Amino acid sequence: MLKCVRCGGDVSRHHQVCSYCGTHNPDYYPPERKVNLLLEKGLEAFENSHFAEAVDYFVKIFEVDPDVFEAFIYLAGGYPRLRYTEEATKTTEKAQKIRPGSALINSYRGILYKQMGRKAEVRANLEKAVELVKTDATVDDYRKEFKKTIEKALAEYKRWKLFQEMENNTVI
Repeated sequence: MLKCVRCGGDVSRHHQVCSYCGTHNPDYYPPERKVNLLLEKGLEAFENSHFAEAVDYFVKIFEVDPDVFEAFIYLAGGYPRLRYTEEATKTTEKAQKIRPGSALINSYRGILYKQMGRKAEVRANLEKAVELVKTDATVDDYRKEFKKTIEKALAEYKRWKLFQEMENNTVI
């Protein structure tokens, strides 16, 4: 793991910019061609709803390079479709170590924790995602839309939590 030259945040060698401050990473090193090929095949399988095949491709990426953030992201999206929520959670933890300033990772974690019924973690991760989306340079192209999506998930969480509390006859 490298440190950003501007803010000191953790930066992977495979990321062109720091996810905290958006500063160019002078030590950027593009992933190998084999990694890109595995990503392409995995995405194709994912888009065709062949989730087990997609997960296999994404896991193979780590044999070539264990720091490919995108592979972690796609695994975090693929594992839940196979009902592997614990594996998805562990995957997001590893991804967060590579890119701690990622709003996307925190939003994924919030959604995963909701599926698992872990209420406190849902709120914490979605709120963190709303905070990070303001500064995460990797979402520049779709920042407004992504922020709305996270805020919608947070509002749904609050309704879900209220419903659960009413169902359990607990005081709010």
